[in-house]
Amino acid sequence: MNSVNEHARFTVDLNALLQNFSTFERATEGETGAVVKGDAYGTGASRIAPQLSDAGCKHLFTGTLQEALIVRELVRGSVYTLTGAVDEEAMAAVREHNVTPVLYTTQQAALWIRSGGGDAAIHVDTGMKRLGIPVDEVARISTNGFEPSLLMTHLACADEPQHPLNELQLQRFNETRELFPNVKTSIGNSAGTLNGKEFQGDITRPGIALYGGNPFTQQANPMKSVCSCHGSVLQKRKVPKGESIGYGASHIAPRDMEVAIVGLGYADGVNRLMSNRGCMAFEDHYLPIVGRVCMDLVHIDATEEPMLNTGDEVEFFGSTIPVDEVARVLGTISYEVLTSIAPRVPRQYI
Repeated sequence: MNSVNEHARFTVDLNALLQNFSTFERATEGETGAVVKGDAYGTGASRIAPQLSDAGCKHLFTGTLQEALIVRELVRGSVYTLTGAVDEEAMAAVREHNVTPVLYTTQQAALWIRSGGGDAAIHVDTGMKRLGIPVDEVARISTNGFEPSLLMTHLACADEPQHPLNELQLQRFNETRELFPNVKTSIGNSAGTLNGKEFQGDITRPGIALYGGNPFTQQANPMKSVCSCHGSVLQKRKVPKGESIGYGASHIAPRDMEVAIVGLGYADGVNRLMSNRGCMAFEDHYLPIVGRVCMDLVHIDATEEPMLNTGDEVEFFGSTIPVDEVARVLGTISYEVLTSIAPRVPRQYI
């Protein structure tokens, strides 16, 4: 039996998602793809991928082969698996299901060619030092007479437009693409796409910004808010001054307090590091988290919010508390916050 937390909900605004996709369409000189890896950044790829496809997205990028096979059944156009096809079994699977593998080692490329070739993307490492064929090794592929269907790279610092590595990566990529003059290219992630046409390539790959996350580190978020997460108040109680709250007695009431117990916890994706640091919101008012986040529950200080009652919903992130703000409290990024929302939190689509 699948676990469900009936006291929580994760809501995805499909209209806002499509508005964000349209923003990238307007900014892109070539074709606008979309990244739906990590179950579409936690929002549910089985709902998101068809929405994007119906909106005209012809290139969907998944993280794993299993993700690609799921998406392939739901959409038209091209479906890519960013972690490629690592052996003959995987290569047979991508061929059978019309998935395009992204090859990131010369060994993979050689095996793909020996097994018959076909549509495949080549990922060139121009400076990220993650997956990708180093630029000085790419020539080994071109000399075999193999022409991929897409040549791509990934920008390490696109969220900082002035970072010198952006220009260096672009220079390296442009030198590499001379080996494949007739092949389409893909460079731009969310921030890269918005940084100008030279950082886009023929097919862009926006990801986090489609789901409302800020693609930049030092700029205002240009995207519509897409995701929100709420939990219900299960109980309210009075805590006298000097009494402790929660595990480890980590919060001592500095005054007589009223505390609300919310049905969200770290099993739902509320990171325990939010303990005594983060907030939730009710009717645009921030309510501090007090005490340690529990597996299923969170205490919030409702002393200044007398209208909050049992059964009311409070916001973990959404229209009042942006997901990027939660990420800052945790010292992480919005990607992690979204993908950490547990499957047991019901997804709702509006």
